This record gives sequence, C-alpha cells and structure tokens, in this order.
Amino acid sequence: MLHCSIAVKFSNETMKQLNNEKLFAFILGRETKIARLELESVLRRFCFCSDKNNPESCRGMDYSILSVVDNVAIIKIEPHRSFTQIDADNFTTYNLQPTTLIKLLGGTVKIFEIVGMGSNNLIDDIVKIVQENSIDMSGKLNFGISDYRSNEVRTKLESSRPKVSNDINKIGLSVKKILKKSHNTRFIALRDSNELSSIVSYKNKLDSKGVEIGLFEISNSKFLISNQIPNPNDPKANKLIPNSCFLGRLVAVTNPEEWSKRDYDKPRGDKYSGMTPPKLARMLLNITLSRSTNIEARSTKQTQNSKIENLKHVSDFGFRISDLRPVVVDPFCGSGNILMEAAMLGCEVVGFDISEKAVNDTKSNINWLQQNFQLSISNFQSRPNSQISNSKFSNNNATIQQCNNAKIFQADATKFDFSLIFANKLIPNKLIPVIVTEPYLGQPKKFAPSMNAARGEYQKVKNLYLDFLKNLQVNSYPSRLARAEADNLQVICVIFPLVETQEGKQFSLLNECIDEIKEMGYTLVCEPFVYGREYQVVKRQVVLLQLT
Repeated sequence: MLHCSIAVKFSNETMKQLNNEKLFAFILGRETKIARLELESVLRRFCFCSDKNNPESCRGMDYSILSVVDNVAIIKIEPHRSFTQIDADNFTTYNLQPTTLIKLLGGTVKIFEIVGMGSNNLIDDIVKIVQENSIDMSGKLNFGISDYRSNEVRTKLESSRPKVSNDINKIGLSVKKILKKSHNTRFIALRDSNELSSIVSYKNKLDSKGVEIGLFEISNSKFLISNQIPNPNDPKANKLIPNSCFLGRLVAVTNPEEWSKRDYDKPRGDKYSGMTPPKLARMLLNITLSRSTNIEARSTKQTQNSKIENLKHVSDFGFRISDLRPVVVDPFCGSGNILMEAAMLGCEVVGFDISEKAVNDTKSNINWLQQNFQLSISNFQSRPNSQISNSKFSNNNATIQQCNNAKIFQADATKFDFSLIFANKLIPNKLIPVIVTEPYLGQPKKFAPSMNAARGEYQKVKNLYLDFLKNLQVNSYPSRLARAEADNLQVICVIFPLVETQEGKQFSLLNECIDEIKEMGYTLVCEPFVYGREYQVVKRQVVLLQLT
C-alpha cells in the first residue's frame, strides 16, 4: 500500500549548495496532512518533477520538499523555471505564478519566497528586505512580520542571545522607527498569535501593496541560497547550525472572502444531508485528479498549447481550456459543493442524488456559481440529447435537468447504470470521468453515542455505502474491459463518517465495511485521512479506492 505522506528526510542531494535554486515556504491550513498531499499533487500535475532519475517524465522543473515543520512546507524549485510550464517542443514558457497557484489550492493559505538567512541583527535584516520590496510602492506602506519558527527554536535563540529581543511586535516597532526616515509606514502588529492570519494579510494586501516578512526554520539547514549565506566550508565564515532562522517575503495569499462566499452565501444548503466544506472538496479533487495518469498528462499538454494571454481565470490553469478534461461525477451531490469546486477548477460536472430537494439545491447553487464567479460550463455538445434519451439512461427512472448546461438529475446511486458514464454514453468520448463523493454521514450530533448505539444507528448507512460501491463495481467493470484504456475508472474518492463515542473511542464505518469492500475488488490507494475539528462528534474519514 502506498502511504499518502511527504517524506521529510534529508538526502545528500538535498544538502548541496543551492546557488541555482530558489526556496518557497508554503503555509498550510488546519488539515496539514491533506494539504501537504494536495500541494504535492498539484505540483506534480503541473510538471514540477520530483523524480530526478526519470527526467523524461518531467519536461518542467525539479522540486524537492526540504522540510515540513508543523504547517510549513519548505520547497526547493529552480529559479529560472519557477512556477513555469515548459513546452517540450518549442520551449515556449508560460508563467504559472504563485498568485495563480494558490487559487488552485484549497489547503495552502500563504506562499513566501525565502530571500535570505537571518543574521545577529534581525531588525536590520527586515529593514533591508522591506526597503528592497517597496521601491515601486506609493502611499502608506503596510508591513507585518509572521514568525513560523517552533517554540523550541525561539527558546534556543533567546538563550543564546539574551540581549536581543525576540518579541515580534517590538522588532516590528523598531523596524518602523528606522523606516520612518524614508517611508510613511504602518506596522501591523500581531494579536494573540505568532503569525498574521490570512484574512489580515489579504485585507492589507501584503502580497502586492505591502510587505510581509516570514521567519522560518529549516531543519538541518546546511546549504546556501543565492550567495547570501556564508559558505559553511569557509573557515572564516560563521558555522551554520540546524534550525537557523530564514527570512521570507510573502508573494501570494489565499482569498478568504471567496471561500467564505461559496460556503455561506450560496442560495441553498442542507446541514442534515451534509455539506462538504469547499476547501476540503477542493483538496480532495486536486488529490484525486492527480492520481489519474490520463488527466495528469493531458493537463500539462493543454496549458502548454495555449497562449498565456488567454489564461485569465484560475480554471484556465485547471482544465477549462482543453477538450481533454475530466468530468467530476458526484452520485450523492447534496447541495453541490464538490461539483462547485470542480467547476472552479475547469472540470465538467455530472451530479445526481436520490433526493429531489438535493437535485434542486445543486441546480440553484451551480447557477449561482456561474453568475457570481464568471464561469461558463460547456454543454457537452458532442453528444446530442436524443442520443442520451434513447440510451439505457431512460431505464434508470432518472430525468436530466439541465443546469445551465451542467448535467444534474435525480437518480439512485445504488441502482444507477454507471456504464453510461464510463462507456461515454452520457458524456463525450474525450472527457474523463472521476468520482468524488460524500454519500451520507448520518444525523448531526451534539453528544457522543455509545459504541453499540453508533454501530446500530449506522447499519443502514453501511448498507448504503456497500450497495453503492457494489453497483459501481458491477456497472463499470464490463465497460472497462471493453475499452482500450483499461484504466478508465481511475481512483475514486469517498468520504466515510468517523464517530467519536462515549467510551473515548471512534466508530469507523470504513473499518466496518473494509472486508466487504476488498471482496468487491477495491483496494485502498493510501492510508485514509481524518478531517474534522477536535470538538466535532462526527468527523470525516477520506478514502481513496481503486478497482483492481
């Protein structure tokens, strides 16, 4: 079994001099494990190659994850190809900037570029960086400082330099005093935290109209950055020590207001049928899409063959600009959150649900999304409606409801003929079907049930999951054998409920089902992930499955 995690070990290759490379610090959200895997999935999909032994599989640039400490991932990328895709035929370069990359990611909240190593005078270091990055800025200059170092590193620094203040707000005020001589400045102080929140950074435009400095530690940091750091082999240079302080400049921050708008401002929602959080939906889509070999190869090709001036929306860097794009299928579409995030990435969407209310909710939300986020979902014109109505689709007691050209309809996922999708009878041949879904998490709970009570309550839910997976296996497997592409059904993503119990244990529906799921021919692609806050009784257990 593959483990969906990122290695944080250092190799000799990683420890070499980095004169020809750049470092970026990706600040991950609350669910760091899922966010790490999403980050690597997106980098891999856009031709950021981590396999140096197989350069033919790359055609873009190398990346290495040097360090992961808490919610900070330090990634090394070659500078002249930073966030760029290379056309292998004519070497035309298209910039995939950090500001665009962060719009693709659901689990990353900030991106810093590491610009140097801190000296014994941190105040002067910060003043220099702020001055260098504010030359073209007019008006009042907003700047802030976020400290992403661990408490252990801060303690070591304080003990080794007792006369030097490590209080970030005091350092910031000292920086402001120096900058006041040449700039009209405003220091954004920290409040009850060592770092500025993404909403504070975003509202103050610290990635574009201001400056935010990040302080980082990089475990075993015996390497160089662009000649700014003394060579540790030079006897005259200060010896580098593990967990040194590195300084970064904010280059991209997520837009919290957009995420909040899609979460809370959409017209329809139903907490009883479940609503997958938009950020979780985006992360799971990016992870699942990257595990389709067809999609990974085609997503690279489509952007390489497009003119940069035509790439204006985040979905243009996803899949919108190519007819070789995936169709995200959600058989339990609920309020449509997964389909909405799929549309934001440029995927086509097919959703259905046994509930008429859920179908209407999804239809309203997709229409709202298209109006508020300037999306245009195509109409699958390569397959006329007459072909659909004359197919076996009409025998499934399902009625298509066009939702501004998205396919949203009422159907039972435990009985629906999935071969209509995987044999491309419902969608054009060039579109690749990918299933990401959250069937049912059970009734919302304020109090933890006993283990026996949970097991009894979730028996019907267990049957729902097993009936769905069995129906998917039966109706997709024959079509896979008949197709030249035997791997048409790639990885599917299914969310299971995980219930906290009175005994201090967890009831896992996945564990209750796993033997029967394996007997159907499914294998776990990686270890499941858990998503949920500590106080929540019902959490989500994310599972990636594949038919063998």
